[in-house]
Amino acid sequence: MADAQGMDEDQTNAALSFTLRRDTVSAVLAVEGPITEILGYEPHELIGVTSVDLLHPADSDAGVTSWVQMLLGPTLEGRFRGRYRHRDGSWIWVDTHNVNKLDDPDFACVMSIITVTDEADVSIHEQLRAQREVLARLNELLPVGLLHVSIDGRVIESNQLLRDLVGVEDPRRLDDLIAAVAPADRGLIDDLISVLLAGGEPHSVELSFVSGRNCLIDVRHLTGPDGAVSGALAVLSDITSQAAERDEYAAAAATDTLTGLCSRRSLLRSLEELLEAGRTLTLAFVDLDGFKAINDEYGHHIGDLTLIETGRRLAAVVRDGDVVGRMGGDEFVVIMPASSATASSETIRQRLESAFRRVAVVEGVELQLRASIGVVKTSELADVSDAVTLLGRADEAMYAVKRSRQRAAAHRRSVRQSHRP
Repeated sequence: MADAQGMDEDQTNAALSFTLRRDTVSAVLAVEGPITEILGYEPHELIGVTSVDLLHPADSDAGVTSWVQMLLGPTLEGRFRGRYRHRDGSWIWVDTHNVNKLDDPDFACVMSIITVTDEADVSIHEQLRAQREVLARLNELLPVGLLHVSIDGRVIESNQLLRDLVGVEDPRRLDDLIAAVAPADRGLIDDLISVLLAGGEPHSVELSFVSGRNCLIDVRHLTGPDGAVSGALAVLSDITSQAAERDEYAAAAATDTLTGLCSRRSLLRSLEELLEAGRTLTLAFVDLDGFKAINDEYGHHIGDLTLIETGRRLAAVVRDGDVVGRMGGDEFVVIMPASSATASSETIRQRLESAFRRVAVVEGVELQLRASIGVVKTSELADVSDAVTLLGRADEAMYAVKRSRQRAAAHRRSVRQSHRP
C-alpha cells in the first residue's frame, strides 16, 4: 500500500515537472517532459527562448542571480522559485533546479528541472516576498541608517543611508565599518561590542566618522532560539548639524566674545575641575582701575579696545598652563596651577602688575592703565572647597589692595594740601 502511494506521488511529481536543456546564456536547446500540459507551449516554440523571456519581471533578477551562481559557484547548482509565463498569458509558480553539466561530454548543457509549486507553498512564498519588498522599501525610505550584523561580524543587511553616513559603499564585515570610525572614537566601539556580547541592555553612543559625519547609534542585541546572542541591530541617526551647533555653542560659551579670553563660565568650570582633582593653585583677581572714566571720556569703543588690550597684556606675562579669563565688565581672573609653591602672593602680584607699566596707545589715545590685583593661594586657605568661594576670597584680596591704594592716595593728597601756603 505504501509502495503504491509512493508510486502515485512520483507519478504526480513527474506529471508536474519538465526539463529544459540550456546553453550558457540560458537559451533552450531541447525540452523533455509534459511542457505543453503545464505551460501550454509546444516544445519547438521554446527552442532559443531564454529564462528571462519566460520569467515574471519581478522574478527575473532572482533567476539571473541563481543562474550566475550555478555557473560560477563550487556546487555547480542553483535553485530559485519564480513565476513562468503560460502561453495564455497567465503566470505559473515553479521551482527551478539548474545543474551545470556543460563540462560533461554526455550532456554539454545546463539541465533545468522545473517543477510546478504547491499552491499553499506559493501563497506563503508570495507573502514572504511581499513582506521582504515592504521591508526593503522601508529600509530606503526611513531617515536613519540601518545595520544588521551577525555574531561573527558579517554584515547581513545595510541600507543606502547607512552606507552614505559612514562612507563605506559595500560593507561586508563589521571591521569595514569600524575602520570608518574616527580613530578617537574607536575605543567606544570596543566597549559597545563588549556590552552587546554580554547580552547587555539597548545602548546608545555618539560616534564621529572619517567621512565627517556625526551619528547617534542605538544598538540592541539579537538572540537565537537557544537564547544566546546571535547578532545585533543598529540604527544610525545623522546628528552632524546638531553636533556642529552644539560645539559652536560650547565654544561660544567658553570664550569671552569681546576679548577672546576664557569666559566666566569656562573659568568656573576650570576652577572646579582643578579643585576636585586636589590641585594646588594660585588665583588672581584683576580689576582695571579708572575704567569708567575711560568710557565716559573716550566712549565705549575705546573702552572695549582697552579691555582687549588688558587681556592681551595679562596673557603676555603669565606662564604656560596658566588660564586668563574675563569675569565681565573690567574684571579679569588668572588661574595659575603651574605657579611655584615657593613664589609669594606679592611676587605673583608684581609680575601681573608689570603688564600695566607701559603706556597703552588705543587708536591714538594714550592711556596709563592701572589695575588692583588680589592674589590668593589654595595652600594658604583652609576653608575653600569650591570655585565660587575661592573667587570670593580673591575678590576680597583685590578690594583690600584697592582700599589700601585709595587710603595711600588720600594720605598723599592730605599731605600736599597741608603744605600749601
